[in-house]
Amino acid sequence: MAMDGEGHLCIAYREGVNDFPYTEVKCLYGGEWIPIGGRVVSEHKALFSHLFITKENEFFLAQVEQPRWSWSVYDRVLRVYRFNGNEWVRIGNDVFAPFNEYAKSYMTVTPSGEIYVLGNTYWRGYVWWYNGSFWQAIGEVSYGELGDASDACGGILSDSYGNVYVIDKGARKIRIWDGTGWTDIDGAIYRNDINAVKKLSFGISPSNVLYAGIVERKGLIENLEQEAIYMDYYDGTTWVPVGDVVDTPLASSGSAITTPVGAIAFSPWDGSPYVVYRNAKILEPWGAREWRIVMKHYDISSNEWITDFDGVASGPSLPQMPQVVINQMGDVFIVWGYKASGWIIVKRSFIMKPDTEPPSPPHGLIGMVGSYPYVLLSWRQNTEPDLWGYNIYRRSSLQEPFTKLNRYPIHLTSFKDDNVNLGNEYYYRVTALDTWGNETPIEIANEVKIIIPSQIPPGECGSSPVLVIDEPQNNELICGGTFTIKGRVLNEPDPNIGKITVVIKGTDGWIYKELEITDYNFVSTFSLNSIMDMIERINVYSSGKCGEKSVDFSIRLDTKPPTIAKISPYALSCGLPSD
Repeated sequence: MAMDGEGHLCIAYREGVNDFPYTEVKCLYGGEWIPIGGRVVSEHKALFSHLFITKENEFFLAQVEQPRWSWSVYDRVLRVYRFNGNEWVRIGNDVFAPFNEYAKSYMTVTPSGEIYVLGNTYWRGYVWWYNGSFWQAIGEVSYGELGDASDACGGILSDSYGNVYVIDKGARKIRIWDGTGWTDIDGAIYRNDINAVKKLSFGISPSNVLYAGIVERKGLIENLEQEAIYMDYYDGTTWVPVGDVVDTPLASSGSAITTPVGAIAFSPWDGSPYVVYRNAKILEPWGAREWRIVMKHYDISSNEWITDFDGVASGPSLPQMPQVVINQMGDVFIVWGYKASGWIIVKRSFIMKPDTEPPSPPHGLIGMVGSYPYVLLSWRQNTEPDLWGYNIYRRSSLQEPFTKLNRYPIHLTSFKDDNVNLGNEYYYRVTALDTWGNETPIEIANEVKIIIPSQIPPGECGSSPVLVIDEPQNNELICGGTFTIKGRVLNEPDPNIGKITVVIKGTDGWIYKELEITDYNFVSTFSLNSIMDMIERINVYSSGKCGEKSVDFSIRLDTKPPTIAKISPYALSCGLPSD
């Protein structure tokens, strides 16, 4: 199933008798199921189909078929169809592979129109790309030798940048195709035991965050296999448990995600993940099984998985492949079927949208040129409570459009761009993202211009270090018993000591502290005493590989109770309360 470009639910399903099943596609318009182009015409029998719809409302179908004249599973082929507005038309040639009775197919289309398809067998999956004339094999993934036949199922997805992702279940990893080659995402995907992983599912959020659903075996209870479900997301460096729940599964007791694609969906507002799965419970005293379909979503505010749907899957047979899709209006659809009868069950709910306001532009954007060369950027942390991260954009001239540099949202307040050339200039902007999917308009984002020198001598940097004091402001009055200095410094660590050093000292009072830098930010708090009543000048000094930098600023300190007394050269004054 899939959503069309206008948010309508569409389903591909098999019709016809066993000797000649065929596929039809229907969409739910105004409460009525409307056929899309009639049946998908083929001289073969339709066995397994995957429907894909682009945001531009183009319909595609990947389908495993078997010739009517053959009963051999090894004669099966993979075909891809496109709806041209009137009928379904086959794209390219037949794709042949060593298919067997476990063959399935999944497909994806990138924003630029590139078509990719994954054909599954029991032990291996094969990836093809349509080059405009024929299907070209570009890679394969393994599924390992663990589990039963139903485990041999991999999926394929693409993000808004055109990267293509496939599950390599044999290696417990996800691989990325960038148009030229495959790269493994760092780190295997498992929670407690890599050999206990039975199934993997994945999804990509609206902000291009990659999530993985993990099913691990937990043993047998009354001949019912216990499976725990976990959810991780990839932060660009490693796999992180959703909600930081490491040992407690979001589901257990005979639970299972049964499809690699479609079991995970995301709220269009805050990007929070939803997962649907099949659950079996033992009914006492006879030990019979009750099958249920369960959907949960992760609530960011409470850091918990919340159950949205938990219903008995009453039907003529085992419920098959429950899936969830969510459209841009917040409609949530849960769909599952029954193999024996062809029934399809659809449940619907709605998510309210609470926030449409984008975060404010990140302030204090600064940059410097390092020794490689590279450009190092830093900005002040946004204060929105629903802040998710940042995006970095760059262009080479004021006439060019901006290009996004990061694949995943940046959660730090610094970024290193090492894809720069000597003698060039670059313009950078940083936008903020919140958990509802809102992003600072790039038109109002602050910009910094960086010029790379035409040559940088070995061992030297391309520019001087940058040092800023974010708090307190110059000439600010500090009342009370403590004050805090916050700042940022862009430099390279000293090769002799492996760190950037910052020294804060008062030139007219008793104050001194040496700091180590974390993420190019420094914070230091000082307690005041009677000797420190007046420190009219504070010097902040930093040193590193790129040189030294210092900043002087003036503040007035007062240890007395903070009552406002009068206007002074420092704007306001602290004074003792009257007796």
